[in-house]
Amino acid sequence: LDAGRLPIWSKTPAPSIAKSYWKLKDDAMMKDVLLAVRADEATHRQVNHKLADAGCDAPNPFLTREKEERDPPDEKEQDEIDTANKK
Repeated sequence: LDAGRLPIWSKTPAPSIAKSYWKLKDDAMMKDVLLAVRADEATHRQVNHKLADAGCDAPNPFLTREKEERDPPDEKEQDEIDTANKK
């Protein structure tokens, strides 16, 4: 791209869905989309390798906080759960 062998990518406007998804500027071009995709995929690669190296029983290294452990609701609590949004 930078060598100018694919000039169409520098002149073609990015689709609005790409600008929205990758939070690109309003005047973004397809080159900007390709750079965003490449950066995004590099991050996925790092995450996947980190998880693969961690092992299946290791804690998730990307978990920022532990979920609160709770007992299941008892019968009274189950009756009070508003599943139909009637309250």
